[in-house]
Order: sequence, then C-alpha cells, then structure tokens
Amino acid sequence: MTQGRMFEPKDVEILSHAISIHPNLEYACYATKLAKKHLKFPIMQWSGMYPLFSVRGIPTKIAKRKITRAHLRKFFPSELFPITNAGDFLGKTLAALSWGDSIHRHERVLANPVRFTPVAYRKES
Repeated sequence: MTQGRMFEPKDVEILSHAISIHPNLEYACYATKLAKKHLKFPIMQWSGMYPLFSVRGIPTKIAKRKITRAHLRKFFPSELFPITNAGDFLGKTLAALSWGDSIHRHERVLANPVRFTPVAYRKES
C-alpha cells in the first residue's frame, strides 16, 4: 500500500461499487471525468462549465438524473468559484448536488404540506 493511501489500483472494483451506491457521488465522479477532458481549469464562473452540456455521446441521464444549465445556475452557488482543478471540481460538484437534493426535498414538502393533528391530552385523575 502506498504511504498515506488506503487504496491501490487493484481496489478499483470496490471503489467503483462504493461510488455506485451513492447517486450524487456517482454523478459527480462522472462529471469530473468529463471535466478533465472537456474543461479548462481554473473555472471562474458557470459559463466555464457549459462545454459539458454539449459533449456528444454521453448518457442523457446519469445516475437517474439529468442536469441542465438551469440546474447548474440554481444549485451551484457562485461562492464555489473559482474551481481550480479536477479534484476541486469533484468536491464542489458533490456539494452542489447535495444542496440541490436538499432544496428539492423542501420544495416537495412545501407543495404537499403534511397536516398535523393536534394532540389531545387526558386530564390527570
């Protein structure tokens, strides 16, 4: 084992499985793979990530989700820029996806609020 590293290249099957269990991580890793090939770092603003949306031959949905430019602008806050390299891209993309999930959960609750029934207390005897 390489000093300071828990995994080696022979562990790729385990790591691949672990990534597939977490949809946000799977999407962020795939987006990072594409970013390394199609983007120029540092990325200073959203438009620096737009080339990812025109890459041909990638699945329209990854990990059961489709991300659009509108999603990018809504859930990827400007405070996450600049993005300095692929590792930084991975972490910030994962954070943005988690933020988006949180917003979607709140939107669903607001659209269909759960009504609470008041609790009836008994008088003590």
